[in-house]
Amino acid sequence: MFKEKIDEIDYPEYEIIVDYKGMKRPPVNSPSWQHHQWQILTYSWLRSMQPESRPVLTGILFYLNELSLFKEDLKLLKDEVQDGSTDIMPSANDLNNLLKWNTKLKAPDLSETFKNERSIRFIMTEDKSISNSLNEFDQVVAEIENSIICEVNGKGIKSSWNPNPEKRTCDACDFRTFCKKSESTKNVLRVP
Repeated sequence: MFKEKIDEIDYPEYEIIVDYKGMKRPPVNSPSWQHHQWQILTYSWLRSMQPESRPVLTGILFYLNELSLFKEDLKLLKDEVQDGSTDIMPSANDLNNLLKWNTKLKAPDLSETFKNERSIRFIMTEDKSISNSLNEFDQVVAEIENSIICEVNGKGIKSSWNPNPEKRTCDACDFRTFCKKSESTKNVLRVP
């Protein structure tokens, strides 16, 4: 796919957008999967607006945690492999080690090849995809701006923001101790 796009270009120079995430590769059915694509496509559009820019050929995302997965990440990966929600599936020994792994025991060793493949994601930059990402980005920005306006006007944090949490997002969020949608509030010790 990438090689074919390079072969099709008729200009001598091009650019590549590179970004990284300090997380595991998300499943293809998660909001993060789509948001990361929109982010790269938005960066591509922003770069194209600069006078000295060359055409942006593609975007590359590096998911750094794939190179050394935490045990919780491996549990999620096992689930994603079992339900088919990952785009980079293990094969041979990696598949066998992951599927037979008892999650209460030591994490299985996965091959460097598999870890490297999962750590890199290519996102093709095409006009239609860029246009769609800009529309989606505008909607996200509008939601954030509306929430800020509500909060500034005294509506309060709980009433102003409408989170759509994933457990791992909740674990990292500063509002987890009082957000009604957070799974984390169930584990918080409340002091009278």
